[in-house]
Amino acid sequence: MEEMRGMNFIDLLLDEDLQSTSNAMDFEAQERQTLKFRNKHSTKQGDSNHFDWTCTLHDGVLYGVAKDVSIEVKIEGELNKYKRFFDISQVNFCITDL
Repeated sequence: MEEMRGMNFIDLLLDEDLQSTSNAMDFEAQERQTLKFRNKHSTKQGDSNHFDWTCTLHDGVLYGVAKDVSIEVKIEGELNKYKRFFDISQVNFCITDL
């Protein structure tokens, strides 16, 4: 974490999230004091992690905190996969290992 101190978090964004993050951080367009959004950042190992951000602008300085929600995003993806399966099934059933 120390190596990230003072870095611009935009430099860590994945290219696919640059525009959506820029749009999400437009305080004037959103007419809000605090903004919340999710994006992905790259790691030194080349992986990506999902973060939920809460940001506020005060006297021209952007303050933000982020929570790594990568595990939650993975679980949501798995749940959606099974939900789609059951949504298209004509007969709903569940197999479990007791």
